[in-house]
Amino acid sequence: MSKLTLLEMDQVDSLDIFEKYGTRAAISDFAICLGGYVSDNYTNEGNHLKNRTGWYWTKTDDGSNDVRVVDDDGDKIWYDVYLRYVGCRPALPFSEISRISSNRVRGINDEIEYGEYPQSVAKNQRELERLFKKGKLSISTLPGPTIDTQKYNVYNTDFKPEQLIRYEYNGESFVRVKVNSSFDGDYFKLSDGNSYKDGDYVWIKYEPVKWLSSKKDNIAVCKNIICAGVQFNQVSNYTGNFSLTNMYNYMDIYLTKDLNLNNTYKKTNLENKENYKIPNPYNFTFDMVSEEDIIKGSVESGVAVFIHGKSGDGKSARVRQIDPDCEIVSIGTLSPELLIGMALKNNDEKKVEYIAPPWYQRLVDKCEKEPNKIHILFLDELTNASLNMQKYGYSIALDRKVNDFFELPKNCRVVAAGNEINDSKAASEIAEPLFNRFAHVYIETTVESWLNWAVTPAKDYKSLTYKEDENLPKIHPSILAFISYKRENALRSEYNGETPNADPRKWEMASKILYKTKNPEMLRSLVGNELTSDFVEFCSKKIITIEDVINNNYNESNLEMDISEKHATVVGLSFVDEKNVKIIRNFVANLDPEFLALFDTLWCRDDEKRLEKIAEFRMSESKKGARI
Repeated sequence: MSKLTLLEMDQVDSLDIFEKYGTRAAISDFAICLGGYVSDNYTNEGNHLKNRTGWYWTKTDDGSNDVRVVDDDGDKIWYDVYLRYVGCRPALPFSEISRISSNRVRGINDEIEYGEYPQSVAKNQRELERLFKKGKLSISTLPGPTIDTQKYNVYNTDFKPEQLIRYEYNGESFVRVKVNSSFDGDYFKLSDGNSYKDGDYVWIKYEPVKWLSSKKDNIAVCKNIICAGVQFNQVSNYTGNFSLTNMYNYMDIYLTKDLNLNNTYKKTNLENKENYKIPNPYNFTFDMVSEEDIIKGSVESGVAVFIHGKSGDGKSARVRQIDPDCEIVSIGTLSPELLIGMALKNNDEKKVEYIAPPWYQRLVDKCEKEPNKIHILFLDELTNASLNMQKYGYSIALDRKVNDFFELPKNCRVVAAGNEINDSKAASEIAEPLFNRFAHVYIETTVESWLNWAVTPAKDYKSLTYKEDENLPKIHPSILAFISYKRENALRSEYNGETPNADPRKWEMASKILYKTKNPEMLRSLVGNELTSDFVEFCSKKIITIEDVINNNYNESNLEMDISEKHATVVGLSFVDEKNVKIIRNFVANLDPEFLALFDTLWCRDDEKRLEKIAEFRMSESKKGARI
């Protein structure tokens, strides 16, 4: 296997490839996340974020126990060996590459591809994170890269290795890295244009490693700075013996292996590869879709869809998002006559007359009134109904007929829903022939998705509020704070059939009671005694108010809060008006930067203008402190 090294400074001065490409090197997103410094200078390949430059080590000593580096301007300077934000730009003899099988090296002229490594931020961050949290990402059989987990500002310490897990998705490989940023808590940008900061989790995509090669000089050097966060040496005593340094050990033990230099390619021309696009004869789009997108797509296509989910997961709410005037039929609570109608014998005419159920006539009226609009018939609680009632329900959904006599309108679409057997004692299995005739969507209400829904305005609650505010959220602020703090332990509690348990629907009901009565003790009838006691204790905590912050009416001792008090404080502060939001936001950042994202989400209330304002704040902060 090829042995990696670093350039000598005199090579930076003399190599032909640097006459063409310059001595500046772009820094990868992965290296930035590991603590590498990224400047606002660019390589000569253009002013794209991916071309921003960083600093990289050489293996030449400076004569005073430190090392020579190339900075973001391409200048050759000296630097302290124990700092972590200088990056690694590996090199190796070209002769080693030239002997390698052609299916492991590809390229033309002086730019080749050899090996692979995590480099660019993934475009589908949210989708990867969602699948990761659900445990639905495949773990690769290949190992991920090893990084130094020591903090960016910790010096003179041993290498603390951690091997990241490599995941596979849609034929591509990714790693999930926790940002260890040299920007000291400030936001910085990656090549996708989005801002990140220390402590964020970022998905990085594996890509071929590009090398600048010179047969004449027998050298190949990485085109970009591919990693960072590793001290060149633990202490300042470098006198030019590279084999005794931390960097040598890191490259020899870990990086050589992590670059996956045994990776094989199909032989192709790089220039043609970059310009050639595989045709898409079907005019497809390949964007990721949510469960809501699948429900909507099925409805618009005329395909019956079955929504699976736990009780209180908002199955009917998702249907109402598509058709607010949908006709909901809760099969589990109906008699056969109310579901499929009834037959009456007319003795005078000696025949049987069939009378449609009330819901059917309502549905027909809606569809006839708006013939160009799709209306949904939502058969709820289908798996909780008796087997006989389920049979009727499936006939309606799949045959589009009620009792074989009443056809559903052409602009009607059917959606069914039910609980899983392991989530409801009353639920029954769906027979295989029926199961296979539905499109199936499995929804899961997480704390994040529920909070995003809960903070949106609910003007219909205004008459119930303790305060006149048109941006009041659907769910009472105290519940938002409590769920944000307690997470899954509060959003749901186990059902035992004897005492009340919590679920997303119960918390919505609890919110209505709080808006009306303003008494948290009322909630034990909904979520049980234990959770209510925790909630009462949480709500009893003293917090700093919007007025306190604006008027500077607090002292240092008031800021000594535990995490629950911070949650309660931040949620309360999120109701600040636009005039004073900057003051409050600065206070939250100083109180605990980790809570700034929570504040931004709560304050925006899914309002476009507010989202733009937060984006302006973040952009200003990035330019001021993050050296983007």
